[in-house]
Amino acid sequence: MISEVPMFLLLEKAHAGAVFKLEDILASIPWDSHGLIAAIAQQYDTGEVLMLAWMNQQALDETLLTGRACYWSRSRSCL
Repeated sequence: MISEVPMFLLLEKAHAGAVFKLEDILASIPWDSHGLIAAIAQQYDTGEVLMLAWMNQQALDETLLTGRACYWSRSRSCL
């Protein structure tokens, strides 16, 4: 029996220019019990980590829609 390879492994091992369906990627996101996932902001040219933030589904949807990063505030319970 062949086991299915997790999406994150496929993405990590993919060659430059590989194409994946967005819905497959979104469906594989491992949301935590609060519906959140850690989001790391990095400097594009150096890879320096700028911050760790949190995203829920609404923040991810807003980010994909606008092209601007949107985060969930756990302390204020809002975007």
